Amino acid sequence: MKKVTQVAEITISYRLTISHKPLITSSQDAFTVVKDFFEEDTLHPQGQFVVMFLNRAKRVIGINKFSQGGITGTVADPRLILAIALKTSATGLIFAHNHP
Repeated sequence: MKKVTQVAEITISYRLTISHKPLITSSQDAFTVVKDFFEEDTLHPQGQFVVMFLNRAKRVIGINKFSQGGITGTVADPRLILAIALKTSATGLIFAHNHP
């Protein structure tokens, strides 16, 4: 059997920080945190989709913008979302999408 010596390396970067991690106890808390991750200049004409990843204590681990689309829609790949959730050990996900 021939030994494979050249294989693509996959890297997903996640750096845990000791920064302030907001606590999410309501939809208003989630909105307050996630609204700053939408691009205000394109909020109305373009669909945007972001995901907030939470730990078991309902604290925000991080937020990732997955897609920015057009007037009628945007596409977010669930495999990418789940891959990041597993990498960060998230136990909760909050999906946010604007409706232009």
